[in-house]
Amino acid sequence: MDTEQTVVFDGHMHVYPAYRLPDALGALFANLGRCAPTAGPAPVCAGLLVDTAASPAYRARIGQPRLKQVGAFILQPTDEAGAMAVRDEDRILGYVIAGRQFVTAERLEVLSLTADPELADGTPLAPSLATIRAAGGVPVLCWSPGKWSGVRGQLVRTTIEAAAPTDFLLGDTSLRPDGWPEPALLKLGRTRGFRIVQGTDALPFAGEERRLGTCATRVRGPWDPARPVTSMRRLLTAPDYALTPAGRRLSLAGFAARWTRQMVRKYARKHEAPLC
Repeated sequence: MDTEQTVVFDGHMHVYPAYRLPDALGALFANLGRCAPTAGPAPVCAGLLVDTAASPAYRARIGQPRLKQVGAFILQPTDEAGAMAVRDEDRILGYVIAGRQFVTAERLEVLSLTADPELADGTPLAPSLATIRAAGGVPVLCWSPGKWSGVRGQLVRTTIEAAAPTDFLLGDTSLRPDGWPEPALLKLGRTRGFRIVQGTDALPFAGEERRLGTCATRVRGPWDPARPVTSMRRLLTAPDYALTPAGRRLSLAGFAARWTRQMVRKYARKHEAPLC
């Protein structure tokens, strides 16, 4: 049954193999709780998980057709496929809702929130967005450092200018550090009526799981605990429900340290010696 609720969610959540899952879940719901309004009842908390092809965390580590104990947490299937309720012994702490992340032919990041469509990495941008919509997902064209410039930036601009604001969302993440101005194409989308969803987009090395839920989105609207996928999809797609950024970003120094570590990791993997 629907009730009016404040929902706080991480709109770009990864759970990589390097993470300790109990730590990831604990950080997610603790940090989302800090993003909630200070007054009023406790919000509904959710992590919108976007698996990559190389890291199927939902299928491999979270989503199970039965109760599963993970440290101090219990993962409980909901009435809708693709969502798990996360609880302790006393109450539901929140939900993890499965989706996917794709890399397009143009090397742009596209998210499918609330659905896991049949779509291959390397598909061009326009059919990627269309396939996600057709599968019932919520497509997000996601900003990432350096990827919305040059030829790719022009494609993003053309896509925003040619689309209706209900065709997809735009994504902002904690990879844009505190003090970094809003990118021009995010501003363009905002002025054209596109809604922006914010999430953590944590990086794939140990310790990053502590950041889950620190960069989030708030929305108020109808929520049915028996149908978390349907409820979240409605809140994301109906323009009546305002999406408000919540949480905090890293300092510029903190971003530089994380990004340098990520680039070193990519370089090492690219140049590692082949197995004999």
